[in-house]
Amino acid sequence: QSTWGGKMSLLSRVRLFGTVAKPLGSLPPLAGTDVQNPALKTISKRRLFRQTKVDDQILRRIDSLNAGRRRVKGQRLAKEDLRLRHTMAPMLFGQMRPKLKFMFAAEESSSLASSTSNALLEIAFAGRSNCGKSSLINALAGQGGVARVSSKPGLTQTINFYSLGSPPLLSLVDLPGYGFAFAKSEKRQGWTDLTRMYLTTRKSLKRVFVLLDGRHGLKANDREFLSFLDNNKVRFQVVLTKTDLVLPLDLGRRIALLNSELGAFRAAVAPVLLTSSRLLTGMEELRQHVQRLVPWQTQQPALDV
Repeated sequence: QSTWGGKMSLLSRVRLFGTVAKPLGSLPPLAGTDVQNPALKTISKRRLFRQTKVDDQILRRIDSLNAGRRRVKGQRLAKEDLRLRHTMAPMLFGQMRPKLKFMFAAEESSSLASSTSNALLEIAFAGRSNCGKSSLINALAGQGGVARVSSKPGLTQTINFYSLGSPPLLSLVDLPGYGFAFAKSEKRQGWTDLTRMYLTTRKSLKRVFVLLDGRHGLKANDREFLSFLDNNKVRFQVVLTKTDLVLPLDLGRRIALLNSELGAFRAAVAPVLLTSSRLLTGMEELRQHVQRLVPWQTQQPALDV
């Protein structure tokens, strides 16, 4: 049973996997392995990941962004670059370090209904609990501590709205995380239903950025969430976070696997973005994508999404 609206349809499964997935027990065992040994299954997954071929274009893009965990010399250069980037105020919508301000938190459907009078266009950030949504929102605006950050999964239990710019030009929406959280199941279901209502009824929503931990890639609940967005024709773009914790080649493998899976979703927008809130990697590229979605004084009309 899917958290995001029932079982995955047969068509969705065919589009995702190319055929109807068989139960694990019906698959033939790998030659020379003990299917009862979970450690060997883990090794097999890692081996398959290591065998993933990476296009040179992906590796060049990773290198141009200086993304991924670098070796000793690379780490030293990254730290020097980080000090420089922290001294530079980011430009967004023609404003230097645009003001990020908390507006309100929606805890129930009535709160969402009363906020529809807000004239600002909205961009939402979604993902598993503790994938770095709040940190990314702070880094995007070049400000720290406005969006509350915690290492404890499930801290965000309401839909939080932030205005960006002075005067405000855009609303950034921090959605509650899905997956594991330190909260009762009834409460988790409540904020899941609220999130589902927001995503399917919000006319001012321009794009959903779906954040994935760069160390892990897509998991089962991510696929359920992407299928939910796809079925409801909600445009989304995948953002890999915490890329500073992944070696560049492994990051390339992760992107290659993601590209092959995202091709099954009509609502997916390319490319997969690479970010690190700690090192500010990929923030300029993310800002460019945000600016293209919102009309402002010195810019072309917003994209039709």
